Amino acid sequence: MRTYICYIFFVLCCSFWMEAQDSEHHSKTLDSLTRAAEKAQFKYRLKESFEIANKVVDIASKEERPDYLARIYNVIGINYEIILDYTNAEKNYQKALYYAEQDKNIKFIGWIYNNLGNVYSDGLKNHEKGLQYYQKSLESAKEVGDSIDILTPILNIGWTYIDENKFDKAYPYLIEASSYIDQVGDKTSKLQISYLLGKYYSSKEADQEAEKNFNDAIAIGVENDFYLDLAEVYKASSEHYKNKGNLNQAFKDLEQHNFYKNKVFDKDRLKQLEVAKARFDADEYRRDLELAKKEREAQNRVLKKSKQLALFTGIGVLVLFILLMLLLASIKHIKHINKELELQNVQLEVAKEEAEKLSNVKSQFISTVSHELRTPLYGVVGLTSLLLEEAKLTQKEFQYLKSLKFSGDYLLNLINDVLQLSKIESNKVVLENTKFNIKQLGKNIINSFGFQAEQKENTLEFRFDNEIPIAINGDPVRLSQILINLIGNAIKFTSNGNVVLAMKLVSKSEKHVEINFNVEDNGKGISKKDQEQIFENFAQLDRGNNEYQGTGLGLSIVKKLIEIFDSQITLESELGKGSRFSFTIKFDYNEGDIIENVYEELPSILGFKNKVLIVEDNKINQIVTQSILQKVKFKCKIVSDGQEAVEILKKEHFDLVLMDLNMPNMNGMEASKLIREFNKNVPIIALTALQIDEIQSDIFEYGINDIINKPYDQHEFFQIIVKNLNKVQSQT
Repeated sequence: MRTYICYIFFVLCCSFWMEAQDSEHHSKTLDSLTRAAEKAQFKYRLKESFEIANKVVDIASKEERPDYLARIYNVIGINYEIILDYTNAEKNYQKALYYAEQDKNIKFIGWIYNNLGNVYSDGLKNHEKGLQYYQKSLESAKEVGDSIDILTPILNIGWTYIDENKFDKAYPYLIEASSYIDQVGDKTSKLQISYLLGKYYSSKEADQEAEKNFNDAIAIGVENDFYLDLAEVYKASSEHYKNKGNLNQAFKDLEQHNFYKNKVFDKDRLKQLEVAKARFDADEYRRDLELAKKEREAQNRVLKKSKQLALFTGIGVLVLFILLMLLLASIKHIKHINKELELQNVQLEVAKEEAEKLSNVKSQFISTVSHELRTPLYGVVGLTSLLLEEAKLTQKEFQYLKSLKFSGDYLLNLINDVLQLSKIESNKVVLENTKFNIKQLGKNIINSFGFQAEQKENTLEFRFDNEIPIAINGDPVRLSQILINLIGNAIKFTSNGNVVLAMKLVSKSEKHVEINFNVEDNGKGISKKDQEQIFENFAQLDRGNNEYQGTGLGLSIVKKLIEIFDSQITLESELGKGSRFSFTIKFDYNEGDIIENVYEELPSILGFKNKVLIVEDNKINQIVTQSILQKVKFKCKIVSDGQEAVEILKKEHFDLVLMDLNMPNMNGMEASKLIREFNKNVPIIALTALQIDEIQSDIFEYGINDIINKPYDQHEFFQIIVKNLNKVQSQT
């Protein structure tokens, strides 16, 4: 048990002092009964303590004595704490605190703060809140300047850190508490300090010191019949000897622990205590009913007066209303209304302009944040991908890098979700129509979730209908966002299960193909009620714990993007059995189209087109881009701003320029414009973290041939490079 018994001892010693100092406010009956309840509690006669406390509450309530109500509710709280009923203990301590604050008794407020700290730290295991109450108790004690008041919260703070196994943090408090013992002379506190020091030295394997302190604590407890404390000391001593391997002594101490615990909590005492508790609770309920009745009667009196006041007020309002109507009849209300309408129109125009201004500011802010986040992500994802390809990695290093790569990809998807939602809401999303390999797209998406699925012990499966043309025309970026969100959602809510991405041919004509996409899992499933709201912005379902994280935007974006594809998403789900999301999209295609493997095509190009100028101011991004290109035998040269790029291209020949757009001194667009004045042929590809649709129309005006968004997929990266090198090759 935490330190509060020393307070009872102190109250018993000081009750005559309190009576002598404040005799005008304490009746002999109340003081005598209160001391009797405290004394019974000190001797563990809790049934007797409850019965006496019940009488004190009745008398003190009738006499309106907050001083004795504070004191007795504190006694009741300790009674409940002794029998480990922490809920009722906290409830009664709060009542004690309420009356102590009414009585403005700083000393007693400090005591109650300490006891509330015991409830939260020892009982409810909320150590943080317990420490907060102990600090409040210590502040009150220092204000009063009493040694025992200061000793107790210091000791309890140390005790809390011992319970948290923070022994080094606890030790200074135990030493500080020991310095007060000689001033106070309280045997309970002396026992408890020895007990805690025993636990501290046991944790440090200082066996002699630990056993000495345990034995000192036992000697004090036996001498003074401190049964509960003895039970705790013997329990700790038993654990100590068990850890040393002295099982014989550990067993003996455990028997002593049970012996002293049973002296307080024997069956007969517990039965009697339950009767006393029930009687106290019934009387407390009766007192609450009487108080509520008095409050209701007072409210009725106030209500009656309020009705009278309302009647007179109503008559007055009626008279004023008649006078007002007569006055309004003499005013040219039409003119007044017109003026009001004119004013409202002006206000609406101002509000409209302000809304448009805020919308532009929001869009600019989102664009800026996107760029600032994508730039370092390019370095993180790029370097991680390069390191993962190293053959000399240990298994542990490989797992760490996979975790880092997953985190980078997750953050990038999160950024894309926020930007995508902003664009959809602003009606800025326009679907692209480019040729892509739909089968490879599905494989790449499934592979990107390998680490996440492994963490949840899931299997991933990709089913592709071979009747589907591999090369189709459409928007692979938007389609990828839809599938990534659906598969990520399925993995998030599935453990030890299976997640399937299936693509099935629905219909096929000469130039059009309809493909059905299914994402299915056998996870937790979604209730009918939750299915109605799951596609709303920021909707997150409560699946029973807090392990599922995210913004709640994923499925909302999925629904809106599918609608832009002129389709609808359907959901079939049952709790405990899993979920299936399905939609169908129509694509264009040309019979006979194929998608070449970009890595197979590179050797034929690099025979004479392999010299690349990298224009990039970020050192990490320089390393990433150069390393990726050098892996496939490109020769690279790096400059840090647009002005340097212009100068070096005047002197040297390059087959390709990768141009960052945001750079100091001269940005990428200005540099490209100057380069085109003397070199019309070299392909310039913008490599940027800016959103493509925000700058795409601008870059072509400056002579830039193409654009790659950072961070990028390596397959897409080389595909764009090959396309531009092939174009130059065909021209020459």
